[in-house]
Amino acid sequence: MIKAIIFDWHGVLDLTTFESVALQLAGKSKKTPDEIKQILKDVKNPVVTGKLSSETFWLFVQSELCLSDEEIKPIRKYSLAIEQNTPLWSLLSDLREKYRLGILSDCPTDKTAVIKDKVDLTVFEFAIFSSDVATSKDDSSFFTQAFRELELTPSEILYVDDTQKHIFKAESLGCKAYLFQDTNQFKSYLNHLEDKRRQSTI
Repeated sequence: MIKAIIFDWHGVLDLTTFESVALQLAGKSKKTPDEIKQILKDVKNPVVTGKLSSETFWLFVQSELCLSDEEIKPIRKYSLAIEQNTPLWSLLSDLREKYRLGILSDCPTDKTAVIKDKVDLTVFEFAIFSSDVATSKDDSSFFTQAFRELELTPSEILYVDDTQKHIFKAESLGCKAYLFQDTNQFKSYLNHLEDKRRQSTI
């Protein structure tokens, strides 16, 4: 039985994503989003774990893509913006009546600071950001920190993310996992879980 839901931040609770940042960079540099991701692949994990400063990361991006200060500044500002997924946030209070809620997010230091400053996270029991603990979803230990926080077995936890490789990681650790694309679809999925739970108790 699912007793807790752990949410990813970017692409789930916040509609600002690495992919949307890459798309903006592609538009300014005339490279494709896939080329941008390839260029950034070796610095993405260091920046989200806090091993590479956000300032150094953006200087690297600017240099590699040959962008001016005027071109890079609005993209960096966008990367720090928070666009809350309003339909999903509107469900959280009701969900907390049924499940324990948490956040597990790959997030660089500067964005983590903005989230903590600007967003009321009290509906969640915990929020673990990669830059705070110097590890990321590439490492199983990042997930197990959340399991310890909840004092639940992985089979009692639903993990929600918009990235398939993170879904596979959570499933490999024993979690039930849901690939998030749309709030209404997610709500239907939760209703399905509730129906199955009710039927099992009859």
